Amino acid sequence: MPLHRFYIPRNTYSKEDKEALSEAVTAVYNESPKFYVVVLFIEVDKDDYFVGGKAVDNFVRVVVHHIAVTMGDE
Repeated sequence: MPLHRFYIPRNTYSKEDKEALSEAVTAVYNESPKFYVVVLFIEVDKDDYFVGGKAVDNFVRVVVHHIAVTMGDE
């Protein structure tokens, strides 16, 4: 069950952009039911995102978590 989080500056992507990107991410998991794939777009204000101690608004950070049902041969 993958969870993809995109941390982005406000108004980086349109609704259509977000739909297209989430559909592309979901397509990667062609062997899993679509409802297992979750994509979140988290908009961050410039005053809340710092790189090297400086506020920035030119970033996209992607964090992916996968939940495994089993680990290795069991």
